Amino acid sequence: MIVLYGLDPIEAECQSAEFTVWAWHAIWTYLEEIHPDFACVVPVSEDGHVLGSDECEILAMRLDRDLHNGTVDRYTEERTLILSAMPDVECHICYGTGVRSDAVGEDLGMIERPLHPEVAVRVMRSSGWCNLCRGHGKLFDFEKSHELTRGNIDEFAGFLECSGGMYLSTPF
Repeated sequence: MIVLYGLDPIEAECQSAEFTVWAWHAIWTYLEEIHPDFACVVPVSEDGHVLGSDECEILAMRLDRDLHNGTVDRYTEERTLILSAMPDVECHICYGTGVRSDAVGEDLGMIERPLHPEVAVRVMRSSGWCNLCRGHGKLFDFEKSHELTRGNIDEFAGFLECSGGMYLSTPF
């Protein structure tokens, strides 16, 4: 969990805001692409970066504008299409074979482990298991975990408006 703390919050609910690592990554990517001048000042790790009150107000106004003029909606729709079109990637544990054959896989009997019938039909073998890809040899691209929603941007903008400045406390 990523926790943002308000430096001088004007309301109790503006003392902090929490985002999942995946949501924060997506917000950060949005800032890099849409507001690159702020991407260099908004903190991405716990290294002492502080975003001042004036900067928070300016960024909040920009994000509110983006929410109202359709920029966020267009961006999230395009991002969703891009992410959904991303192909799966090769499993880095079994190297795409679907069978974990390293020392761990051997010790745990994964090489001989019978597959669930539905998986067996898809991968065209009856045994061999990988605990990461579940015998498929492929994984979804990790970037697909970083979904951006309109609500993420709205929540971040709301926090910025009343935080009196912010500090990112939890690194990812």
